[in-house]
Amino acid sequence: MFSKLIIAAAFEPEIEALRATMSSDRRFEFLVCGVGSIEAAAKTAQYLTISSESNRAVIFVGSLGSSTRDLPINSLVSASTVRLATVEDNSSYLVPTMKSDFAADIKISNIFPESQIHSLAVRSTMRITQTPGLAAALAKQSDTTCENLELFGVAMACKELQVPWGSLGVVTNYCFENAHQEWKDNYRNAAGMISEFFNLNREKFFAFKAK
Repeated sequence: MFSKLIIAAAFEPEIEALRATMSSDRRFEFLVCGVGSIEAAAKTAQYLTISSESNRAVIFVGSLGSSTRDLPINSLVSASTVRLATVEDNSSYLVPTMKSDFAADIKISNIFPESQIHSLAVRSTMRITQTPGLAAALAKQSDTTCENLELFGVAMACKELQVPWGSLGVVTNYCFENAHQEWKDNYRNAAGMISEFFNLNREKFFAFKAK
């Protein structure tokens, strides 16, 4: 597998629990990539360009909004694919040659047990969705169940620099009217769930064990 794992998140509270438990394990590095896909792409690409490690991978961790209550809060999700999502109508369109989806690295995806973690396509939007109608339209257009603002940018940077990527997210809110308050209520618990998973499963990601 890998000799270095870079854990990326939009902001520090989403990885502080991981830092606290893994700071002594030199196989882990941590990256705060910023909010939204544009900033995430720029900061991830900058970090990967400066880093000299060859056998490395990026795993983005963070919160997800769900378009349906069938995928409830506190569900763990590994993105099989990330898609750029917009509501298409006659007033605008995406350039056909524009890359709009990236598949996660299969070696990373296979580490996440299907019995505990949903493997789903995730969409990235420019803004947080907070109405059922828009959530349904985006879900239908992109064939996705949940969304995250940063993952598309992280995946794009990894693809350009030929670095394997994966993700582990937790549903913190529904894409409805109370989206922001639900996220505020749940993101710290989500960070704890992600930290617990990595602490229990860290050796599965690496080519050699920590000394």
